[in-house]
Amino acid sequence: MNYTEPRHPINFVCRRTGLSTHLIRAWEKRYSAVVPKRTETNRRLYSDSDIDRLKLLTRLIAEGHSIGQIAGLDRGRLDAILRDSQSTEALPISAPVSLTSTGTVENLLGQAQAAVISANGDALLDALTDANVVLSQPRFLSEIVGPLLTWIGSQWHSGSLRVGNEHLATSVLRDFLAELRRKNRPRSGAPGLVVATPSGEPHEFGALMAALSAATDGWRDVYLGPNTPWQEIARVTVDSSSRAVALSLSYPGDNPNVFEELGSLRRYLPESIPIFVGGAGAVNQRSHLEDLGLRCTESLDDLRTVLSDLRG
Repeated sequence: MNYTEPRHPINFVCRRTGLSTHLIRAWEKRYSAVVPKRTETNRRLYSDSDIDRLKLLTRLIAEGHSIGQIAGLDRGRLDAILRDSQSTEALPISAPVSLTSTGTVENLLGQAQAAVISANGDALLDALTDANVVLSQPRFLSEIVGPLLTWIGSQWHSGSLRVGNEHLATSVLRDFLAELRRKNRPRSGAPGLVVATPSGEPHEFGALMAALSAATDGWRDVYLGPNTPWQEIARVTVDSSSRAVALSLSYPGDNPNVFEELGSLRRYLPESIPIFVGGAGAVNQRSHLEDLGLRCTESLDDLRTVLSDLRG
C-alpha cells in the first residue's frame, strides 16, 4: 500500500491524530503543515504520511515547540528534533500525548506570556493553538487561559505591561475563546444555560470561559456577554427555556449594585432554575450570595460538577 497515497477523509484523520477538523484546517491554511489532495468536489484527502506528520507535530508541540516554528520543516529535521528531546524515550511517536508533569504546561504558558510581552499577536495565537492541541479543554481553560489572564492583570496593574499589550492580548484571547465556543456547539435539544455578567460587571472572560466549559459538556450555552441587566437575563432565561443561569463576578467585587441585581433576578426566576455565580468576586462574597439563594462556584471544575448534577 502506498504510504503517500491521499485516500483518507478528514474525519478519519481526526480520529487517528486526536486533532479537531478546525485545527487541522488552521494548520494547513496558516502554516502549510500538510497539503492534502483535493477531489473534484473539493474534499480533502490525506495520506498515511500526512497522518504521521500531524502526530509528530503534535508530539513536538507537547515538548514545548511552537507550531509556527516547526510546521515548515521536513520530516528528517522533525525526527532530528524529536531525537534530541530529553523526554522522547518513554513514548513512541504514535502514542497519544501524555502530560505527566507541569513542564509542558509551564512551557506553553511561558510562550504565551512572552508573546504578550513582545506584543506579538500571531505568536500568542500560536501558543494558544499549541496548548489547545495537547491539553484537554478543561485543562486548557484552568491551566493556561485562567493563569494567563491573572498574569496579564497583575502585570498591567503593576505597570510592567503597557496598555497596548494588554489590549492586544485580551483581544486575541477573546477571539480565540469565541471561536472555540462556535466549534463546540452541542446537539439540538441540549439543556440551556444562560451565561452573562450582571450590570456593572464589564469583564467577560469568566463568563466566556464558563460558556465554553458548559458547551464542551453538552450544554446549549445562551451567552449574553458582559454588563447585562437582570431583567434581560431573566427574560432570556424564560424565553429560551433554559434550565440554569451562570454569572461571573470580577475581583475585587466592588460593584455597589450587584447584590440588588442578583436579588431581583433570584426573586423573579422560579426556584427550579438555579443561579450559579462564579469568578474571583463571587468567592469573596460567598455568604452574601448564599443568603440571596444563589450558589457560589469556586472554579470551572466546580461549575462542571454542579451542572452535571443538575442534568442527573
